[in-house]
Amino acid sequence: MKRQTPKKVSLFDLALIILIIGIVLAAAFLFFRRTKQFEVVVKITSKNVLYAWDTPPNWFAEYFKEGMVAKDSLGRKTAEIKKIYRYDTGPNNKALYLTLNLKADYAWGSGKFSFEGNPLIIGAPIKIEFPNILIDGLITHIEGLDNSMVMRDMIVETQIMNYDQVFPETNGINSFEAEAITVGEEVKDSLGNTLITVLDKKIDPAKKIVTDANGRVFVQPDPLKKDVYLTLKLRVMEKDNLDKKEYYLFDDTRIMIGSSVPLHLKNISFYPVVTKIASIN
Repeated sequence: MKRQTPKKVSLFDLALIILIIGIVLAAAFLFFRRTKQFEVVVKITSKNVLYAWDTPPNWFAEYFKEGMVAKDSLGRKTAEIKKIYRYDTGPNNKALYLTLNLKADYAWGSGKFSFEGNPLIIGAPIKIEFPNILIDGLITHIEGLDNSMVMRDMIVETQIMNYDQVFPETNGINSFEAEAITVGEEVKDSLGNTLITVLDKKIDPAKKIVTDANGRVFVQPDPLKKDVYLTLKLRVMEKDNLDKKEYYLFDDTRIMIGSSVPLHLKNISFYPVVTKIASIN
């Protein structure tokens, strides 16, 4: 009996086999890959996350609501907003932090989890598209990592200083601005926590440098400007840095002599300069 010659595999058949194998592998990757839910905190930044201190405008921060969901192309939920934390960083801007429940994929090669192809690590940029809203952010915390911190009450003495290049002879502010600050006013975050309290206010005639016709310099009271001194109670985070402790208001404003306190009250905003740290409890 004559042996039959094996039929050669054509290029079309080979391409078809490769296509079928590819489809099977892609399906296995999509439906059987290892995933895990993570709770992460994302700080909303500008598009270039190198400028992580940039904060969104007030109108943008108001769009986010708890329960908002992002989905992939197959309609599966990839992210959900669980909590929203915000506070004023200026008259027109807010710091905005979103606590998200993310579905992360395990990368067998690196042994790490990723979200939509980007590594899920502290400091990594992240981009998420919610319904009609696109966010760029920075991962600041991941569930399971130690983020312990000590909160302290700090009493500081400050002075409001207005540096004017046109009138550099005084640092005083207008009388109506000085009167707009009320003892007892508070600055709170979106959770109702009190971050800054105005404990005391002192107003004096502003000191003005005057030069006479002979070139002699005098310090005289300014008839229009006021020097304002505020005693503030700050809710700060205590962080260990080698052999010393550092204190931060909000998340990134270090409080020390000479630093400015972002004081955004109901009707006016100032950046008083810390002149003395009276106590830390």
